[in-house]
Order: sequence, then C-alpha cells, then structure tokens
Amino acid sequence: MAERYRVKITVLKRSRPEEVFRESPIKGGPTRACEVFEDGQEFIVDESG
Repeated sequence: MAERYRVKITVLKRSRPEEVFRESPIKGGPTRACEVFEDGQEFIVDESG
C-alpha cells in the first residue's frame, strides 16, 4: 500500500469565474469570489479527508 502524507493547503487568492474564463460558466447574474475560504487561510488534509 502506498504511503500517505499530510498536506498543508494555503488559499493564495480567491477569484471570480470571470477572472479565469472568457465567459462565465454560470448563467444568470453576477458571481462573487468563493465565500467558503479566506485569502491566506491554511488547512491540513490527511487520509481522512
């Protein structure tokens, strides 16, 4: 079985779809940056998820 590691993830910058795609993949109005995470937020992911 492969060895699993803990991984630290840092949110560098939240962005809106319009900053990434030419046309927003979401129809129906303006979109905002992700509201689940904050810029600079850090969290650890391990084999439990």
